[in-house]
Amino acid sequence: MGILTLLDEESRLPAGADASFANKLHQNITKPEQKEVFKKPRFNQNAFTIAHYAHDVTYDVEGFIEKNRDTVPDEHLALLQESSNDFLKEVLESALATAASARTANGDAKSGAPGKKVGAAAKKPTLGSIFKHSLTSLMDTINNTNVHYIRCIKPNEQKKAWVFDSQQVLSQLRACGVLETIRISCAGYPSRWTFAEFAERSVSS
Repeated sequence: MGILTLLDEESRLPAGADASFANKLHQNITKPEQKEVFKKPRFNQNAFTIAHYAHDVTYDVEGFIEKNRDTVPDEHLALLQESSNDFLKEVLESALATAASARTANGDAKSGAPGKKVGAAAKKPTLGSIFKHSLTSLMDTINNTNVHYIRCIKPNEQKKAWVFDSQQVLSQLRACGVLETIRISCAGYPSRWTFAEFAERSVSS
């Protein structure tokens, strides 16, 4: 029972409340290994802290339940589907497909009512379940491919072309650990010569 699972559980309850969600978090996430990444603030009972890789971040649960339900009226979705704007229709179709996939992944029942474009599911997916499905899909893609990470460096605050702020770039390289990676790489001599190549090079020089 992780944070998003408990959030979904509380969101399904008619009387679900933010304070109740926070209480469930503090009662259920109690394993020693969980305590390394999940912390209970000393003073705010309606908050929790996650130890991210960079720093601890404290979240206040106010509004979590309402935002997670994300109840968009079916009439609004139906109106958007009738739009003649191709881009809007594409975005909506993608969003509905993602929601349907999340609903299927969670084992929610589907309605067999014919001719109903939107809102056909008996139980609408929450934002948390959609996020979990998207994350699972992303991890599947990463695990099935050869991943190459690209570090993006912002050359200037104004995002202007052909403007290079050397101090800002240097600060970003330090924060990303690029300079340290280069230093370690240089210290480890990543480009190695074979004995035969080294001997031949020595003789030729």
